[in-house]
Amino acid sequence: MTMTRNRDRDSLAAAEHYQTQDVSGELEAGTWQRHEGKQPAEAMSGFNTRLPTAVLNDARAMARARGMTTGAWIREVVEAAVSKQKAGEDLVPMSVLLAAAEEYHQRRAS
Repeated sequence: MTMTRNRDRDSLAAAEHYQTQDVSGELEAGTWQRHEGKQPAEAMSGFNTRLPTAVLNDARAMARARGMTTGAWIREVVEAAVSKQKAGEDLVPMSVLLAAAEEYHQRRAS
């Protein structure tokens, strides 16, 4: 519930800012890019996921230590993992190893 309230408050603050401030200078100083027709490999897509708080806090700290945003750091880590897997250099995820160990124990017990 608090996240929704914060998001609503932030949305209202942003709406008030853009209704009361002149941002034309910022818009004119920026560069416009068209994204239509970009190759799928170059286009960006969004994806939301939930992480354990401790993991997200560690990711934030690692990103901050490198002077990056958390999103940029996560994107870099995911891109590296995908590249490694495509190159055949991927590691076996811990969840797969744990599932295999559990299956092994269950087979031995029966």
